[in-house]
Amino acid sequence: MDRQADHGCLNPLFHGAADTDLIREQWDFLVRVAASLKNRTAPANVIVQRLANAFSSDRLAGALAALGRNRKDHLRFALLSDPELRYRIQL
Repeated sequence: MDRQADHGCLNPLFHGAADTDLIREQWDFLVRVAASLKNRTAPANVIVQRLANAFSSDRLAGALAALGRNRKDHLRFALLSDPELRYRIQL
């Protein structure tokens, strides 16, 4: 999440950084979307369609993308640092 971090030979895997300010700003809306999906008050296909049709300036869609980028980078670090996790995934 640090834009200035140097990961050495792993730098190509971690380009860019998640916009944590945008995630914080939109956190309540992200929780509402998650709750709507969990409680089945909004069908997943409706939410996905809304996000797919969103303009590039849509703050909620951007926050969801940033949150996904953050989670993906976290998983990459976990895979690189945990041989047991890599073994279980390869199975």
